[in-house]
Amino acid sequence: MVRDLDPTNDLTFLRIRADTTEIMVAPGDDYTLIVVQNVVLIES
Repeated sequence: MVRDLDPTNDLTFLRIRADTTEIMVAPGDDYTLIVVQNVVLIES
């Protein structure tokens, strides 16, 4: 939930998760790290 929007804030980490896939993005000064992985649910 986003409560306040501040246009001076920079993105430090973004995580998006769906049913079977998770995408994580971490921008840096010289590069952007992007990870895409399959989500495995373990039933107990």
